[in-house]
Amino acid sequence: MRVEKFLPGDIAKLEDHSWQKSLIPLMNMDQLDDLTRTGAHISVFDGDILIGCGGVVEINDWRGGVWSLLRDGRPQNFLGLHRASVRLLQSLPYKRIEGYVDPTIPEAVRWIRLLGFRLEMPYKPYFFPDGRGAAEWAFYN
Repeated sequence: MRVEKFLPGDIAKLEDHSWQKSLIPLMNMDQLDDLTRTGAHISVFDGDILIGCGGVVEINDWRGGVWSLLRDGRPQNFLGLHRASVRLLQSLPYKRIEGYVDPTIPEAVRWIRLLGFRLEMPYKPYFFPDGRGAAEWAFYN
């Protein structure tokens, strides 16, 4: 498992996005480049295969917003991906990191809980660009 600095072009290397598939066409590379200029962002590889990318975007000096896109169908890589994500979260100076997941996706809810986030708002309608709702979670450093 190899962890590298995220580059916006890495998103094109991801395959089999499963339930995140509807979000990929909505990602504008220029906006993504601007978004990832603050905070910290990583890409995680298994050999030459990109299994996930994500990071934390700075909202202000005290808050960050977490994001991730993951390759589907590689459960053998979950532990390494999880450990890299925990190290990233714990290395950041933000007092609060916010995360939003689709509450109808059990894997997303399970992982954000495993990362140490706490549920703050069970449902915000129309949160994601494709119209799906989200649950709001927070991680405190």
